[in-house]
Amino acid sequence: MKKILEKAITSVRNFIPGHPLYKKQCDILINRNEIKILPSGSKIDENIQKIKGSHLTLLPGLIELHSEINQPGREDREDILQTLHLAVLGGFTHLAGMPSSQPVVDSRQLVEFQQKIAAQAVNNLLSIGAISKNLEGKELAEMFDMKSASALAFSDYKNRIRNTKLLLLAMQYARQLNTSLMLTPGDSDLLRYGMVHEGVVSTRLGLKGLPTIAESIGLKRDLDLVRYTGCRVHFQSISTKESIHLIRQAKSEGLPVTADVNFYHLLLTDESLENFDSNYKTDPPLRDEKTRQALVEAIIDGTIDAIAADHQPRTYEEKVCEFDKASYGMFTLPFLLPTLIESNIFSLELLIEKLHTNPAKILGLNNKNKESFILVNLEQEFVWKKEDFKDFPSTNSPFFNKKIKGKIKYLISKNQCVEIS
Repeated sequence: MKKILEKAITSVRNFIPGHPLYKKQCDILINRNEIKILPSGSKIDENIQKIKGSHLTLLPGLIELHSEINQPGREDREDILQTLHLAVLGGFTHLAGMPSSQPVVDSRQLVEFQQKIAAQAVNNLLSIGAISKNLEGKELAEMFDMKSASALAFSDYKNRIRNTKLLLLAMQYARQLNTSLMLTPGDSDLLRYGMVHEGVVSTRLGLKGLPTIAESIGLKRDLDLVRYTGCRVHFQSISTKESIHLIRQAKSEGLPVTADVNFYHLLLTDESLENFDSNYKTDPPLRDEKTRQALVEAIIDGTIDAIAADHQPRTYEEKVCEFDKASYGMFTLPFLLPTLIESNIFSLELLIEKLHTNPAKILGLNNKNKESFILVNLEQEFVWKKEDFKDFPSTNSPFFNKKIKGKIKYLISKNQCVEIS
């Protein structure tokens, strides 16, 4: 990855919705800390190097809604700058970091600590504070102080909040603060008794099945609390047909809710577990083919607002062990966009809506993401290999050594441009 100080990339296809040059050719001028999008053929200083970019498409920077941040405490998985580097490779100019470090991001000091480190990166870390202290679901964290220190929203991430009274208080407080909660729905009592989707595959493999009601029962409760409080809530990692129905119903009532799905739930099913490969062990689990199709339809019809990477790096020891002892999670950031392009399931316009436009609205970024872009060769086929990530401690992904399409060549953010080799 190389920082570009001066360069002009000409004849680029502009695919920025709402831009005056949308769907037209344009020139990108990079001149120190100033970056301009100009009509194609604009006069450019002859001393600036020019390269032809007719094979490139200019897209808005992608926005990731929930990925793990493991620093401080779990740098053996990944540190902050490594996570943000992977986000650059995936085309993410903004990444909402879950408060999953050890210690947990449940105070102003830890928000400021992470932001100080992230300031060194070309892209942006968006801090999400914990709802409860130490993610234990017993006592509210210092939400006001964290919001004052730039936390955009609050979440206990994969730790479903069992204490309904605490969640009610969190919603009431969040509404007073004019902020939102980000919840992964589920009933914590039911979730502890299974590890994969309950169905034909779990029975055949002899693995403990997780019924879909483990998600929908928790979602029903959470939606009842939204009805009562009026709090804005974004639901993360929706993965069942029942949940799709509940979200659709809630939206028809006008409740202030949004939802996302992890990209791998749109591409993979529990059939991938046949070889007991723990890289396919995720939370929520991979579902059956009918559910995958229902999730795809929910993206297309607008019931589900966004697509997330849900990046969860894990060490070799956490994954290479007996399946029932292996940790949940998948290494995903570099794979999301090219695997979706390769799948040819969604139009480019819809991908922009689900990976940029709607995530920006959900996080309340307004115009803060306006000058963030990526340049992509949408037709370039390539393969990520584990050797390409030898400097990273975690590589727990099933997408290595598989053909994908849509290579990100440049990322523009914070008035800087980097070239991705």
